This record gives sequence, C-alpha cells and structure tokens, in this order.
Amino acid sequence: MGRPHTIGRKASSVLSQTISSSTVLATMLLAWAACVGAALATRDADTAQAAIAPPGQGFTVTPGDLKFILKQIKIAEHHAHTLTPANPCGTLVGPGPDQIPDRLTPYGLRTVDGFVQQPVPGP
Repeated sequence: MGRPHTIGRKASSVLSQTISSSTVLATMLLAWAACVGAALATRDADTAQAAIAPPGQGFTVTPGDLKFILKQIKIAEHHAHTLTPANPCGTLVGPGPDQIPDRLTPYGLRTVDGFVQQPVPGP
C-alpha cells in the first residue's frame, strides 16, 4: 500500500472548523426540532367548535305541520280504541275521517309493541 497521509496543520484546522460547524448546525437543528415538538405537544387540539344555537333556532313548526301531526294522532287513537285481537289492522283502513284510505298510505302511528308495523299481510 501507499504511504500513510498525514494531515498538515492547516488542513487539520480546517477539518476541525468544519466538524465544529457541522456540530453547531446539528445542535441548532436538534434544538429547533425540540422546540417545535414541545410547541405542538402543548397546544390545544384544533377541533371545530360550533357555536351553540339558542333552543329552537332553525327548527320551525308550521300550522300545516301541527295539522298533519294531529291527524296522525287521531288515526292512532281511533285504531287503538277499535282494534281487536282477531283483526288488529281491520279498523286502521277504511273511509272514515280517522282511518287511512288504503294499506299503502303512510298515515297513522304504529303500535309500541310492533304488532301492527305492517298493515299488509306478508309472507
């Protein structure tokens, strides 16, 4: 092999300055990264905060809505008073004012126990 190279005094000084500069730069970058990490860890999460609206804002009930709801209640009351165990859906459908006109019309309320959820006999 060849002769070992020796670094002269001037080259050694430049090398040590380069290493020193690299060390300082690395230290500064590490300190910056630590500060950014600490700042991110301690800040509050950026969650969307919706303003709380006063009660009822955006919810409007018109007289037509109330009339429709009352009609559903009257149909359900009539059905509850006239149904029989043998014919639970027979009084729900009919020509009366508190009956639904046909089995496909989505009027009236359904029973709480779920017995008359489907007024049309199914398979």
